[in-house]
Amino acid sequence: MDFTAFSDDSEFDEYEWINNVFKNISKNEKETKVEEIVSQLKIHVQESNAVIDSTSASIVSSMPIIATHAKKLKQQAVLLKNKMNELEKDISKTETAFSMANLERLDNLKTKLEAAKHFLEQNDSFSRLTIELEDLLESENMNVTVAVEKLFGLKKSYEAQKNLAGDSEREIKLEEFKNRIEASMTSLVIKSLTDGNVEESQKYVEMFRKIDRLAEIKNYYNTIQRDSFQRHWIEISGSVENSDNPRFLSDFYEIFLSNWTKSIRWHREVFSSDGVLETITLITDTLSSLHPSRETTINTYLNRINEKMELLQDVSEANVKFSKAINEKFLESGVSIPKDKLTMLSHSIFNFFNIFIVKYSSLEQSSLDAKFDTLKIMQTSGSESVRSLENTILIMFDYINQLIERQSLITQDCSIITIIYILNTFFKTKFLEKFKKAQLQLDASRTDQQDWNLLQICISLIQNIGNFYCKLEEVETKIRKLILAKSEQIKNNEEFCYKIVGQRDINDFFKYVSRLESNEPTQLIIFESLIETIQRVAQDSHEMLLRNIFAPIDVYFRDLEISDAQSSSSADLPDFSLSPLTYITEIGQQLLLLPQHLEPLLLHPSKPLQLALELCDESYAENVPSADVLLSIIANKTCSVYQHKIKQINSINDGEAKQLATDIEYLESVLEELGLVLSNSLKHIIQLLKVKPQNYQTTTINADHKLFSAIRQMRNINISDESPQ
Repeated sequence: MDFTAFSDDSEFDEYEWINNVFKNISKNEKETKVEEIVSQLKIHVQESNAVIDSTSASIVSSMPIIATHAKKLKQQAVLLKNKMNELEKDISKTETAFSMANLERLDNLKTKLEAAKHFLEQNDSFSRLTIELEDLLESENMNVTVAVEKLFGLKKSYEAQKNLAGDSEREIKLEEFKNRIEASMTSLVIKSLTDGNVEESQKYVEMFRKIDRLAEIKNYYNTIQRDSFQRHWIEISGSVENSDNPRFLSDFYEIFLSNWTKSIRWHREVFSSDGVLETITLITDTLSSLHPSRETTINTYLNRINEKMELLQDVSEANVKFSKAINEKFLESGVSIPKDKLTMLSHSIFNFFNIFIVKYSSLEQSSLDAKFDTLKIMQTSGSESVRSLENTILIMFDYINQLIERQSLITQDCSIITIIYILNTFFKTKFLEKFKKAQLQLDASRTDQQDWNLLQICISLIQNIGNFYCKLEEVETKIRKLILAKSEQIKNNEEFCYKIVGQRDINDFFKYVSRLESNEPTQLIIFESLIETIQRVAQDSHEMLLRNIFAPIDVYFRDLEISDAQSSSSADLPDFSLSPLTYITEIGQQLLLLPQHLEPLLLHPSKPLQLALELCDESYAENVPSADVLLSIIANKTCSVYQHKIKQINSINDGEAKQLATDIEYLESVLEELGLVLSNSLKHIIQLLKVKPQNYQTTTINADHKLFSAIRQMRNINISDESPQ
C-alpha cells in the first residue's frame, strides 16, 4: 500500500485515495481488504507517533544549544553591522575629506582673490580720499562736516588694509589728517563748549568720535571748566588779601556744588555718559592744580590775623562739609565709583591741610601757655594762692576741654597725640609747680603757735590736688574715647577724613590704642607719667599739714627736761602721789583739741579730698573716717617723737624715772580718750622705768634689746651691782 500520498505537499483527498486503493479489487475481497488496510494504517500511525515522540524529545534536548547558538549569531550579526557602519563612515569620511580639501583650497583661492581685489579697491580709495582731503584742507572755504566724513572713509579704508604692505605710511598719513582737521575745528569747538551750546557741542562730539578723538574734546571741556574754576579761585583768594572772609574756602567749594547738576546734565546730553566719574575727576584735578594753592592762601591769611585757630576751624569744617556734600551727590546718582578715584578725590580735599595739622599743635600750646599766664595764681599770701588755685583748676580744665573739642573739629583727632604731649608737659612743668609754690608759701607762714585757720587752708590745698586729679581723670576719659573712635575709623579704612601725619605720631597712636584696650578704663594711661608727681605734691602737702598740727607739740617736746624736774626723794613716793608735768599736759590738751577742729573738715570729705588723702597715705583708703586716720597719724608721730626725746636723756635717777613713767601714762590716758593706743615702745619704756634697779636684769619685759639697754644706761643701772631677788 502506498503511504506517500499522506506526505504529499498537495491537498490530501481522502475519497480519492480510498477509491484508488479499491479500484482493482473485487467486491468479495473488499471487506478483507478493508481490514488489512486498517491494520496497516494502525501500524503506520504507531510508527509515525514513535517517530514524532523521538523527534520531539530530540528537539527539546537540543533547544538550549539552539538558543545559545542563536544568541551568538545575533551578537555576531550586531558586530558585523557595526563594522559595516564604520566601514561605511570611513569610506564616506575619506570621500568627504578629499572633497573638503578641494573646497577649502578653492575657498582660500577665492578669498585671496577677493582680498587682492579689495586691497586694490581700498588702496585706490585711500589714495583718492587722501587727494580729496588734501584739496579740501587747502581750500579757503573748507566744509568741516565733509572733511570729517572723508576722514571717516579714509579711516575705514586704512582699517581694511591693516597689517598689509605700506601700513605704517598709511597710519602716519591718517594721523596727520586727524591732527589737521582737529586743529581746524579747535576754535569752533572751544567756542561751542565755552558758550554751553548743546547742539553745536553734540555735533562736534560726534565728529570727534568718528575720527577717534573723543578723549581730546573731553579734555577741551575739562580744561575750560578748570580755567573757569581757577578764575573763581583767583577772585576769591585775591579778596582775602584785602578783607576778612574766613569762609572764603566754603564759598569756593560752593561753586563746585552748584555746578554739579549742570555738569552731570552736560555730560549726559553731549557726551552720552552719566557724568559722575568725569565730574569727580574734574574736581580732583582742579583742586590739585589751584594757583595759588590753598595752603599758600591760608598761610597768608593766618600771618595777618590773630584769630588763627578760628580760621583753621572754618577751613577744616569747609573741607569736611564739602566732602560730605560730594559723597551725597554721587550716592544719590547710584553710580559705582572706583576706589582709586575716591581716594584721589579724598586726597585732593584733605591732604593740603596736613601742614596745618602739624602747625595747629604749636598754636594750641602757645594759646594754652598764654591762657595760664594771664591767671594771677600766686598771691601775696599762701591762703589767697590756694583759693586762686581752686579757681584756676576750674578755668584751665574748662579751657582744656574746649581745646580737646577744638582739636577734634579742626584735625578730627589727628593731632591728639601731640596734644597729649603738650598737656603732660604743661601739667608737670607749669600747673603742678604752682601747687609746690603754694606749699612753700604756706610753710613759710607757719609758726610755733597752733593756727587752726592755716590747718583749714592746708586741707583746702590737699582738696585742690584732689580736684586736679578728678579733672585729670575726666580729661583722660574724654581723650580715651576719642582715640578709640579714631582707631575704629582707621580700621574701617574710611576715605573722606584727615589722616594722622608723621610716622612717629602714628606709632605712638597705636601704642596708646593697644594700652587703652588692654587696661581698665579707671586706670590712668594717657597721663600715667603725672601720677608720681601728683602723689609727691599731695604727700608734701600732707606733710606740711602734719607740720602745722604738730608745731606746738614739737615746742613742748623741745622744753622736755626730765632731769631737773624731780629730786631723788620722789623715788619713795607712791605712783598716785605723782602728777604729770606741764609739758605733757599741754601736749595732751593739744591732742584733745584736734577732733573738734578736724571733724568738721574731714568727717565727710568730698570725693576729691578723699582721693587726695588716699594719694598721701594708704591708711585713708581703709573704712575709717578720715579725721580718725589723721588723728591716728598725729598720735603715732607724737609717740615717735616722745620716744626719740626720751632716748636723748643722758641720765635720770629713780624718782625722775618714776615721774617720766607717770608722764607717759598720762599721754596713754589722753590717747585712750581719743580712741587711740599708746605705741608698744612707750608701753615698754613705762615698764622699764618702773622696774627696780636690782630686778632690771631679770625682768621678763619683752622689750627691744636696744631699748632695754638704752633705758638701763639712762637709769645708771650697773648690772654687776644688782642683787638677786
